[in-house]
Amino acid sequence: TVPEQAVGTRIKFNDCVYQYVKATAAITAYQLCKISNTFTAAPGTTTLLPNTEPAKVGAAQVALASGDYGWLAVGPGLMTVLCAASCAQDVVLYTTATDGVVDDSATTRINGLKLIATITTAAASPCVAECELATLLAAN
Repeated sequence: TVPEQAVGTRIKFNDCVYQYVKATAAITAYQLCKISNTFTAAPGTTTLLPNTEPAKVGAAQVALASGDYGWLAVGPGLMTVLCAASCAQDVVLYTTATDGVVDDSATTRINGLKLIATITTAAASPCVAECELATLLAAN
């Protein structure tokens, strides 16, 4: 619960860019999270990440307890993300009502995030971020 870096610090590690944040809720490994302007993070849902306002997002590659500091993969690069069942590769991914889980059914679009391979069951799956991850407004 004591920061080892300044929140907001960014590094490149293992083919991806990471950002240092403080968890404001428990975060499970591979959950997609909203990153606030003050670099706090919580598991993302369609409610927390509405398509009426853009937001920074990142994927936790390890679990963080509420109040912990840690790194989120923010892209561009390779990362693992929790995906709902029956997601196709190389299609746009969106937020869901489930904490930190993405799907290929339209809700709030996550710009640049795609699955590397199609999955049939819900799983933590390898993804590629083609750019820095963010949600997009409905009109985009």
